[in-house]
Amino acid sequence: MALASTAMIASGRAMLMRRLPEAQGLARLAEVYLRLMDRQEKANTLENTPLEVLLAARFNGEMMSARFAMTPESKYDDPEYELKSLYWSQLATEKNFHLDELMAARREADQAGRELREAKAALEALKAAAARS
Repeated sequence: MALASTAMIASGRAMLMRRLPEAQGLARLAEVYLRLMDRQEKANTLENTPLEVLLAARFNGEMMSARFAMTPESKYDDPEYELKSLYWSQLATEKNFHLDELMAARREADQAGRELREAKAALEALKAAAARS
């Protein structure tokens, strides 16, 4: 953006100085810079990211941890602190969700085990009562 702005300002100055060919060249240069910027912005999206990169990022926790690493000073000197902080917050939320699911499944399994033991005990009691009669 800065290059495009600089080229446009220089083009305006050249026009004021009646240097028409130079002004036209600088105006075209500004247009090229704007097109390049637009192309670069479109290239930096998840839709355009190669699948290999997305897959590597998803399943390489060590690499992601290194890339999003933070220190106590990060809050003050890291321009990407907010993004990194959001990453760790989302990761913790996701882990807590899975931990909650795991704990709920364990509680259900424990309850099913208790009910099975109670059913076996009741069956044994019925068998014993039937054997006595």
